[in-house]
Amino acid sequence: MDKTIHHKILLLNYEFPPLGGGGGRALAQIAKEMAASGHSITVMTSHFKGLARVEKIDGYEVIRIPSLRAYQEKCRIHEMIAFLFSSLFFGLFWAYKHRPKTVIAFFTIPSAPAALAIKKFLGIPFIVSLRGGDVPGFMHQQIGIYHTLTKPLTRYIWSQASSIVANSEGLKNLALQTKKNAQIKIIPNGVDLNFFAGEKNLSFFEIESRIQKEVSEGSFKILTVGRFSKQKDVATLIQAFHLIKKTVSFPIELWLVGDGPEKKNLESLVSHLGLNQDVIFFGWLNPQQIKRVYRQAHLFVLSSLCEGMPNVLLEAMASGLPVIASRVTGNTDLIEDKVNGYLFTPENPEELAQVIFSMMNNEKTREKIAQDGLKKVHLLSWDKVARDYLSLCA
Repeated sequence: MDKTIHHKILLLNYEFPPLGGGGGRALAQIAKEMAASGHSITVMTSHFKGLARVEKIDGYEVIRIPSLRAYQEKCRIHEMIAFLFSSLFFGLFWAYKHRPKTVIAFFTIPSAPAALAIKKFLGIPFIVSLRGGDVPGFMHQQIGIYHTLTKPLTRYIWSQASSIVANSEGLKNLALQTKKNAQIKIIPNGVDLNFFAGEKNLSFFEIESRIQKEVSEGSFKILTVGRFSKQKDVATLIQAFHLIKKTVSFPIELWLVGDGPEKKNLESLVSHLGLNQDVIFFGWLNPQQIKRVYRQAHLFVLSSLCEGMPNVLLEAMASGLPVIASRVTGNTDLIEDKVNGYLFTPENPEELAQVIFSMMNNEKTREKIAQDGLKKVHLLSWDKVARDYLSLCA
């Protein structure tokens, strides 16, 4: 990174760890790398009970503003609206006082309206980072009405941005359906190779007391990590696991790391299928625990209905895990089928079960997939991601 020209940059995102999912975690990594290179970085995000209003993290400042946020794992529409108006006031006030070089808004709505106001009143340019749910057409069945209402504002914000960034080719193509002539640069998510990569250790570790279940050391462990939402479609993975369980003679377990609005439905499905002894709900884990879980598992599966650029897939690959993912935008940017991972048709538990069964019974295939996955992610460091964003701020 450039060591001589240091910028003051404001990053806006309604989600930031421990709130939300991949978009917030991506911002945290980018802010860390920018700060490490000598830039003055401020993150403005949603406040949540128990969190400091202002604090220093990894060399950058975090300011948490009022937003009515009630849940760690999800943000409701009225809470997004609250953040939008709160960031208009606090963002404009902060920018007037500190005069940043650039503002980077993660998610067009609700984060970018404040960046637009800062440009209009103070002449400071802004960058929009598209993350998935802010792009019309993404999760259309679930939030199509929301996108219909916000599309005019989305188009206008994109027209005023100095740069638009998508984290995958598929997300860029989806955004172009809303604004055909938009100039969109692709900057994929990265992964902390120093943290996740390393020699794979398959020794059994002591499960946290919250698990309330002893895991068999000799079992084959299938892992997924993420928010339990309709988008992630963990139900398809559970159904596929049930099909596999009926056909294998050796012990297997399904590890579910995360939480979210679909948890009760998933627990009911597990109980209905008689899998209570084989499916483990870990809840949210801290980074060190996540790292250990990746290293304990034998296979990672992501069964999403749609993705931007899934951090958990990158983390699993960096941890040396063979991966299986649904054939959707974001996943297909990372996985070449049968080369560095396997793809399956979304919402098809029978096909997923066949792919998992094939991988379970072929250790050499798993090793090759894992090795090629490591080669892929070694090209995707957060340091490079931060440098690519900084190049747009020059």
